[in-house]
Amino acid sequence: FEHSTFDYSYLDDYGNSLLNHCIIKNEDEVCYFLKYMNDEIVSQINNKKEASLIIASKFGKSQIIENLLTYPYIRKNINHTDCHGNTALFYAVQLRDKETIELLLKHGDNPYIPNNEGNT
Repeated sequence: FEHSTFDYSYLDDYGNSLLNHCIIKNEDEVCYFLKYMNDEIVSQINNKKEASLIIASKFGKSQIIENLLTYPYIRKNINHTDCHGNTALFYAVQLRDKETIELLLKHGDNPYIPNNEGNT
């Protein structure tokens, strides 16, 4: 990660950023990677309209979510919805991830946003 030519803004064919890949692969790598991020990297949305906060929530990565919520851009867009109309909170509830649910609600996630099927 510390090479001068490393491209932090790389996106794969599905629009996933390096941050998204790190979230899926290994929590420790993400925590290390977070110190290099800026709003442009944090704000990347993949082809399924998934933000990094949604991906972290889908994988039950509460520590990563806590770190992501230190970024003003993430907090400002905490209610972002994916292609199904689901928020990060929706996925946390599906996983029954109490820690993530509490984190998201504490930072202002709206539990009343309906998804594409009308579920909240």
